Amino acid sequence: MCFSYSYLKALSDCSIRCKENNRAGNAGQINIDVAENITLLKGVTLSTVAKSAGSGQLSIETSGLIYLENSNITTSVYGGAGNGGDINIQSNTIVQK
Repeated sequence: MCFSYSYLKALSDCSIRCKENNRAGNAGQINIDVAENITLLKGVTLSTVAKSAGSGQLSIETSGLIYLENSNITTSVYGGAGNGGDINIQSNTIVQK
């Protein structure tokens, strides 16, 4: 687990990135599970990245809404035989601007 948060409300102008290191294994996971709204503003990036293994899973869950403005949620692999990680988003409403 690279990042797990249960009290997140807003992120602005930052990145949370879980990367595979030089050892074998997948990139870390990002899990965000909150009861309230989640706001990602001004170029926030949530990502899992792997160079040669599988990319980690990225999960966001809220009973409120998710508001994204100029922000990214990604998983990726830059080489090797690994797969990109799953992106799981559970929310009543998602607003993207």
